[in-house]
Amino acid sequence: MYRALIRELMDMYEEIDRTTATVRSMVGIGCPGGCGACCHSTKIRVTPLEMLPVAEQIVSREQTEACLAAIETAETGRCVLFRAAPDNDIEGRCSMYPWRPVLCRLFGVQPMLTGKGERKLAACARIKLLMPDQVAAGRIAVATDASVPLPVGYAERVSVLYPSLGGSRLPINAALCTAVEWLALRAGYERWSVIPGASEDRLDRPPRAA
Repeated sequence: MYRALIRELMDMYEEIDRTTATVRSMVGIGCPGGCGACCHSTKIRVTPLEMLPVAEQIVSREQTEACLAAIETAETGRCVLFRAAPDNDIEGRCSMYPWRPVLCRLFGVQPMLTGKGERKLAACARIKLLMPDQVAAGRIAVATDASVPLPVGYAERVSVLYPSLGGSRLPINAALCTAVEWLALRAGYERWSVIPGASEDRLDRPPRAA
């Protein structure tokens, strides 16, 4: 069951990537190469469900204990998956970039609808600082060109795939911890598939009354 769920997530992540690539091509703005400024935030909140593709990589690589230990000993709330550049703490890379969650795929430069239904370009502080002219032009393009897609509703679409994991956003390290523990338990029970009547779905059922 969890493998099919992760495939659905990755299919949606590929759709998000195609949409954001189209947007950034049309507005002429993208994240600066090597930038990791957003990864320093301690306010990133995602659902454990979004972190399942990352968790699958960690569990399959037998890095479960190392990951959980890194989360437990982290001195700040910065994502433990971020690897800062040795000579520039702002720059770096995500060690699980292909499997990153929805928020990380959408952050940086994205068109959006305001509460009044107006089209607006949202850009992070560093992009505004480094590319003011491009941001100004991009805002005009988004406001006046209806063909620029609006990548909205993805978080809601992901959450309904598995509400027990997708219903609440947690600090990113807490979400990763929950996803890794959830997946490691189910991966450990894959042997149930050869036992008549056994199913990993039983792991989500409440215990029988005594």
